Amino acid sequence: MNEPIQKRPQVGDWVQVGDLPELFKVIDRDGGLYVLESKHGARCRAGVLVVRLVDEQKKEAA
Repeated sequence: MNEPIQKRPQVGDWVQVGDLPELFKVIDRDGGLYVLESKHGARCRAGVLVVRLVDEQKKEAA
């Protein structure tokens, strides 16, 4: 119930969506959604509840 407080992703940060292994870059905010772009150029939107920042180790591996 009391999960640790996380920093919210900002434009330019790399994030992970749900349990997907692929990393996405935050390119914009659209209301309560994040506009994301994969390293292959695909764009999508995701809600704030499913997006989480990735740690530096995962970012380096990408």
